[in-house]
Amino acid sequence: MTRPRKQHRYRWGRIGLAVVVLPAIALGIASGVKALMAEPEHVDKVVVVDEDETLWDICSKINDDREDVRIMIDRTMDRNHITDAGKIQPGQKLLIPVLKEK
Repeated sequence: MTRPRKQHRYRWGRIGLAVVVLPAIALGIASGVKALMAEPEHVDKVVVVDEDETLWDICSKINDDREDVRIMIDRTMDRNHITDAGKIQPGQKLLIPVLKEK
């Protein structure tokens, strides 16, 4: 004699809860990751190049140790369309992107 199969009953309350909770958790994780990966905001500071001044000198004066000077120089070169850091001229105005204070 074979035993009758046991019928599985779905607990619709648990399934409904899972349908609501799991996407909410995924959305929360996604927004948290996006916030962590967001680019920091920068404010442009206008600087006039003095005689015998280099980008390193300028960025070192402005930098308050919140970031690496090399990164600041790279961002300054990109912002001002400079391809050779040694070719800045005295009297030239530069926009220096500085991290925005929180």
